[in-house]
Amino acid sequence: MATGIVSIALRLAGFGWAWRTPAATAAAFLGVAAVLWAVLLPRVVRAVRRPLPGAAYLVTVATQSVAVLGAMLAAGPGPGRLVWTAGVLLGGGLVLYFVVLARFDLGQVAAGAGGHWVAGGSLAISTVAAARVAAAAGPPARAPLEWLTLAVLAAVLGW
Repeated sequence: MATGIVSIALRLAGFGWAWRTPAATAAAFLGVAAVLWAVLLPRVVRAVRRPLPGAAYLVTVATQSVAVLGAMLAAGPGPGRLVWTAGVLLGGGLVLYFVVLARFDLGQVAAGAGGHWVAGGSLAISTVAAARVAAAAGPPARAPLEWLTLAVLAAVLGW
C-alpha cells in the first residue's frame, strides 16, 4: 500500500499537479506512505515463515520506494534533512532484502514460478533508491553511495 501511495505521489509531482506545489503534494503523500509503512511492516515481518515466496521481497520494494520519494524531496530546494532518513530507509531495505533472501525458496528459480522476478526487481528498486540518495547527499557521503549504487546494480545484472 505504501508503494502505491509513493507511485501516485511521484506521478502527480512528475505531471506538475500540485496541491500547493509538486513538492508539497509529494511530501503529503510521503507522510501517509511513511505512516502506513511503519504500521504495516512490523506485522509483515512477524509473519515471516520458511520458505518464502518471491512476493516476500515486497517488503524491500515498499521500503525502497519510500526512500526514493524521500531522496527526491531531499534533492529539491530547502533543507536536506530527508536525505538522512532516505539513507536509513535505503540501508533498512537492503537489510530486509538479505533477511528475505536467507528464507527465500530457491526452488522458485528452477521452477520458474515467477518469484525470482520479484527478487530481481526488488534489487532494481534498491539501485534506484541508492542512486537517488547519492544524488541528494552532500559531497562527503556521495562517493560511497555512488559505489553502493554500482554494487547493487552489479547484483541486479547478475540476478
